[in-house]
Amino acid sequence: MVDEKVKFYNDCNREVAKLCNHKKAESKNLKEQLAKLDALIKDKEKELKDLENWKKQLKAAQKDGKGAPEKNPKNFPKTVDACETKSKKLKE
Repeated sequence: MVDEKVKFYNDCNREVAKLCNHKKAESKNLKEQLAKLDALIKDKEKELKDLENWKKQLKAAQKDGKGAPEKNPKNFPKTVDACETKSKKLKE
């Protein structure tokens, strides 16, 4: 009962803020923050791409019966399952 009232109160406040067009002015370093976030996103996308390539190499090595390839870039996981777990975390 109390949770419903709190939710109703918050929803009403949100609607009033939209109607009154309440907006906070952008901070002075917003552009810097956005640039850092863009760089971080690009790094994570590259890491995910590299991880997917590493996972393909692991699958190919397992198919051949060799085990993990000797050269391991960026200390990626040594099993396909661990690679899949890490890629799920990166996608979040």
